[in-house]
Amino acid sequence: MDNWNPIATAPKDGSIVLLRDADHVCDCAMYWNEKTGRWEGMAYSMMGAVKTHWDESFLPIHEWKHIK
Repeated sequence: MDNWNPIATAPKDGSIVLLRDADHVCDCAMYWNEKTGRWEGMAYSMMGAVKTHWDESFLPIHEWKHIK
């Protein structure tokens, strides 16, 4: 069982959850930032870790699940 849930039911209490779009192109571990009103997390590249957010205007979030 995959345990993915509709994004409308995602916890917005600061818990880190795994998010993904409808086509499964992108998934990210993020938390809801109440102050900015968006999903935020970390992205990793050759330059190191950078704080980032999910831009839903580009790719809407479809579902979420708890990180094991």
